[in-house]
Amino acid sequence: MEKIQQEFITASLLHGIAQLARQLAKPEYRLEEIFPTAEHGELIKLLASDWKDLPAHQSNRSKILYYATKIAAGKRVGEKLSEPGREYFQLALASIFNIVNLRNDPKDTGNCRMNFFYPPVQLKNKRQPIHPQITADQNREVFEQALSDLQAALLTAMKDECLADKLLSLLEENFSYLPSSYGDELNNVSLFDQVKITAALSSCAEQYLQDSQAEQKILDLEEQFYQEKMFALFSMDVSGIQKFIYTISSKGALKGLRARSFYLEILMEHLVDELLERLTLSRVNLLYSGGGHSYFVLPNTEKVKEKVSDFEKAVNQWFLKVFGIALYIGTGYAAASANDLLDNPQGNYSNLYREVSKQISAKKMHRYSAKDINELNQRKHKEKRECIICRRMDSLNAEEECMICAQIKNFSQYIVDNVMTDGSNHVYAIVKDSEQGVPMPFAKRLLAVEKAEKTKIIRKYIKNQSVEGYDAVTKLWVGDYSAESEFKKLAQNSQGIERIAVFRADVDNLGTTFVSGFQKQDGQGSYSNLARSSTLSRQLSLFFKYFINRIVQEPKYRALCGSGRDYRQISIVYSGGDDVFLVGAWNDVVEAAVDLRNEFQKFSQGRLTISGGIGLYSPTFPINVMAEEVADLEENSKGFEGKDAISIFDAENAYHWQEFTEQVMEDKFAKIKHFFDHSEERGKNFLYNILELFRNSSERINIARLVYLLARLEPTGEAKEEEKSKYQDFSKQMYDWIREEKDRKQAITAMYLYIYLTREKEAD
Repeated sequence: MEKIQQEFITASLLHGIAQLARQLAKPEYRLEEIFPTAEHGELIKLLASDWKDLPAHQSNRSKILYYATKIAAGKRVGEKLSEPGREYFQLALASIFNIVNLRNDPKDTGNCRMNFFYPPVQLKNKRQPIHPQITADQNREVFEQALSDLQAALLTAMKDECLADKLLSLLEENFSYLPSSYGDELNNVSLFDQVKITAALSSCAEQYLQDSQAEQKILDLEEQFYQEKMFALFSMDVSGIQKFIYTISSKGALKGLRARSFYLEILMEHLVDELLERLTLSRVNLLYSGGGHSYFVLPNTEKVKEKVSDFEKAVNQWFLKVFGIALYIGTGYAAASANDLLDNPQGNYSNLYREVSKQISAKKMHRYSAKDINELNQRKHKEKRECIICRRMDSLNAEEECMICAQIKNFSQYIVDNVMTDGSNHVYAIVKDSEQGVPMPFAKRLLAVEKAEKTKIIRKYIKNQSVEGYDAVTKLWVGDYSAESEFKKLAQNSQGIERIAVFRADVDNLGTTFVSGFQKQDGQGSYSNLARSSTLSRQLSLFFKYFINRIVQEPKYRALCGSGRDYRQISIVYSGGDDVFLVGAWNDVVEAAVDLRNEFQKFSQGRLTISGGIGLYSPTFPINVMAEEVADLEENSKGFEGKDAISIFDAENAYHWQEFTEQVMEDKFAKIKHFFDHSEERGKNFLYNILELFRNSSERINIARLVYLLARLEPTGEAKEEEKSKYQDFSKQMYDWIREEKDRKQAITAMYLYIYLTREKEAD
């Protein structure tokens, strides 16, 4: 990317913040003062721009920036862009979830959850989820600190070759929970999202207008600028991710799972950066990336269309060569005007998502050309055998592994051990002209940076760390908490039965939410626009790729085990845009699943829900079968009316989350646990007999058998009155539960949980 483009993107990112900095009336906070005039004259001019209306004499870049700022602020043709004043510092960022899925809640009058705000904080100082709150706190103190931190970082970052990407990370760390400087009455777009979208639109408009034959006419007429199809919503979708991760042998399975998951994470980010580099754009144009999906806003030019088409073909050819038909990338492209991005008229914005989704689905149905299929059929497998890990036919090493699986396995040490021997965090490098590392598309390799030759490094990535102090590095949010590196150790650290559990879940109806989730409650109108959908997707990414680490690590919900360890015996195998795959000590997984759901409810204000499944397994059970079975349990939960459900151990033990926590855990399980924990005379056989009668209660004789069993074991006259009373209460409870289908089902689940919790560990 040329320096002049970098300067324009930098100006677009900083202009809104520079305007606010001037409102502080402190010379030391003026952003334009820190850039040397001789090197950054154009940048300084743009930062100093202060407009109420668009002066005709301003430069074309200034006009583009003005229009981009208006669109990012949600302003339509003819609406004024009011300058931010000192009253800004009295404001708080409103929650984006205030306006999500309003039509799905008939009880909501439009007011009860419309007034939540985020506390003004710097994201880099937070590890716990940042939940919306009722109070609206002033932001001046946090803004000044964020501005000061930004200035200090800029002094070293301004010479960075990838300044735009570095600056983007710095802005996210510091301004994610401060309100937009051009907020409307809803005020639910952050300052970071505002400037990011402004920069994305500026860079697109500049490229489009450079190719246009009517640049000046478009720039001089606001209505023309808004009508011109100068933008495009573009999406990439990689299929086969789940199979790629979970089709793996049991030997070293947990390390292998996490390594394959992280490899795909980096591969997707590498594809993002390779595409943007070919289009001479930066990460400001990336709206979302996670779970194998990504969305961009691009310039709608013939050059861009040609390049994305060539890119798609090249990636799929590489996938075929390296992975066969295991992975496939499909793309969708929809031209858009500024009016479309502002959902004017209503429905235009959601139609963009429908169009790209339709194109991707069509490509998935017809993945390969006749030539591709012929070449696949012509491949000779002579002297090739099945890889012990991925089961593809290939040339194998002495350990019966194909080249790519062996390289991913070797790379796993840099993922499992995130910290190097000197205490610093691993940095991951994409390199060229190297035989070392794991293969990446476009003749690149993935290495830990300490293993890479500096002259061959193309780009670098870090996980969950501030970019401050790093040179030319891209930060990735990654769910990577892991207590152990082996299934066996996780099982040994479980309470009761020595088993692991797998939890799989994802957000319910998320696609529908992005397409139509911003409709007003009465259906008459919509809050949809590019900035709001970007804000929502980023919040979800933060939850499932960053905050999730602390959620699953630190126990809050302890209804199963009571007090215990300060950290959970769990490993995050995969956590994408909205998908989660956890494995760990079975009791920790059950409680962590509830914590994750509860935290997500608070995080999204109940506007979004998750459904999932939990399976119980021996640590030696094949992981690919675990993944398939728990996927079926997750699908079973999705079949519940309203979803928001969990299927635990099998499809019969399935509940809405609230029923599971309140009726199964806090009622049935708690009562069963209390009785048997304080009853030395009546042990496991008594409970097993009750469970068997409950499971077969459709035979009416079994209800009579339960009455007989309970009466036969009733304390005798020599027992204390307190003991008799407790037993009578327990007996009555059992009798009441077995007669009601709903109670009977809940009690069976509770008994299973108690039996597993108190099972003695097997001797070695």
